[in-house]
Amino acid sequence: MGTAGLWRRARPPIPFDEESLNLSLVLGGLIADIVRVEDHDRALMAPKLLAKSKAMEGNVSIEALFEVRAVAAQIGWLETCIPVAAAGAVANIELFLSSGFSQHHELVHHQLRVFEVYELGLLAAWAVMKVT
Repeated sequence: MGTAGLWRRARPPIPFDEESLNLSLVLGGLIADIVRVEDHDRALMAPKLLAKSKAMEGNVSIEALFEVRAVAAQIGWLETCIPVAAAGAVANIELFLSSGFSQHHELVHHQLRVFEVYELGLLAAWAVMKVT
C-alpha cells in the first residue's frame, strides 16, 4: 500500500511550545477528572469481571468461557472511550488555541466535534433514564 492511508492527518502549521504542551496536559487531566473517566471505566468493567468470574466459578467449558469473555468485551467499550476522547479533545483545543490557531481552524473544529459526540451521548443517556 505504500503511503496510502485511510485518513488525512493534518500537520500543525505552528510548532507547539513547551508551556502550551504543559497547559494542555494539565487541562486534559482536569477534564478527565470532571468527566469521571476512571469512574466510567470501573463501572463498565464491573459487569465484565462479574461475568467472567461467574463463568469460571461455574466450571464452564473453554468454549463457553470464551463466549462469555467475547460478549463481555463488547460491554461499554464505546462508553469508556468517549469520555477519554472528550478530555483529550478539550486539551487539544487548548493546545491549538494557545499556539496561535484560529478558533475557526479545521483542527479546532474536529476536536469540537469529538466533544459534541460526548455531549450527545450524555443527552441520549439522560433521555433513556427519563423513559425508564
